[in-house]
Amino acid sequence: MDSDDNCLVIDESMDVDMEVTSTTQSRAETPVSGIETSKDKTPHENWINSSHKSSEDGTPKQKERNADRNRNKSTSTPSKDRKRSMSKRSHYIRLTPNVFREKTLNVTAQKHQLYNMQFSVKGSLLIGETPSVYPAQTPFPDLNLTQLLNWPGIKINISLEHFSFNHELKENCVRDIVFGDEVMLNIDTQKNPAETRYLQKVPSSKTYAMVCKEMVETYVKSLMEAAPLYEVGPSKLPEIEKSFQKILDNIATVPFASIQTRITHTRFLNEQKYYRVFDNDSGAVAAADNNNLKVRLRETINPEAIFWIRRCDFTLDQIDVWYDAIDEFFENIFVKKGDRIKETLRDRFKKCLTLKCESCNESFEGALWAVKLKDHIKQKHFVDKEWTCVKCKRSWEQFELLQMGWKHDCSFNDH
Repeated sequence: MDSDDNCLVIDESMDVDMEVTSTTQSRAETPVSGIETSKDKTPHENWINSSHKSSEDGTPKQKERNADRNRNKSTSTPSKDRKRSMSKRSHYIRLTPNVFREKTLNVTAQKHQLYNMQFSVKGSLLIGETPSVYPAQTPFPDLNLTQLLNWPGIKINISLEHFSFNHELKENCVRDIVFGDEVMLNIDTQKNPAETRYLQKVPSSKTYAMVCKEMVETYVKSLMEAAPLYEVGPSKLPEIEKSFQKILDNIATVPFASIQTRITHTRFLNEQKYYRVFDNDSGAVAAADNNNLKVRLRETINPEAIFWIRRCDFTLDQIDVWYDAIDEFFENIFVKKGDRIKETLRDRFKKCLTLKCESCNESFEGALWAVKLKDHIKQKHFVDKEWTCVKCKRSWEQFELLQMGWKHDCSFNDH
């Protein structure tokens, strides 16, 4: 762990069960590793070492066997490494006076590196302890399709005949350590902008094609209506409806009649942020030497939808060229209904969706993408604590917020 004034950085390359070297600006505090001596070993270990040493000058076959034995020692399996590193470890950071004045310390780390870590303060030292045994994970409930598509970090790619669309939900998570009883300290309670906006400025040297918003909505709705006509399986119909509705919901928020392609748009899903605090009973007791100062991990998120039109054939500058082609495309779907268009459309519906977990860099596609994504989330992600709105102070389980699309009305308070 590294401390830089008001920021604590934990190296993203390490796992939570691996030892962390603790340093500060003014002083490096590293655990002193004792040098193994023969008196620390058992008689059996001493005998093995002496036998290895005496055989170094043996026959060529003995030398070859010793070389193979040393290679096997140096290439231990990850599972063995994890078992060896599960002993309880303490990591120390010396805090600056500015941290005690602000009573918060920003943390840069992966989620899995902080969960179950117990923090406490003794004097000017922040102590983080990784437990020797991790608690069992709470079982996941059965996630439905809406919750899967609203899971943070999931990127959705929808590729249709004349149109491709991307959508991603970002948490914008901020982690910090809070000292004292005030859990809302330094949390930004400013209201999020309601309008959809460009995430980046359009370079003046580039011009991207514009698309008529009404035509995109008509195109997507027509395909949604066509899906039941082409013997798409009953399990696939909800997937098509829910994912295509993502396009319509995002497009509808753009306050213009036309949309620029290849430009990222963004909108916040809720007016206010959510936060949660991980209480640390053992840390509160251990902090008695520092005026009973509580030490807790806090997370704040601001869910944000990011979307863009990656490809569109019927742009405004090409509308005259593509109008007849699009008209013929839907005439074949709704009027002629030929065998060829049936086969083509059924195959397109099966392959139009690709989802990717950005944090794990794993993709899910094909007919069983929903099953694969559900299994991935259960195996590699956490059952998170409930979130609380920074304004109305109401709380929800994460699965409730996933079903709600991460939004609620602060003006309605049923407490």
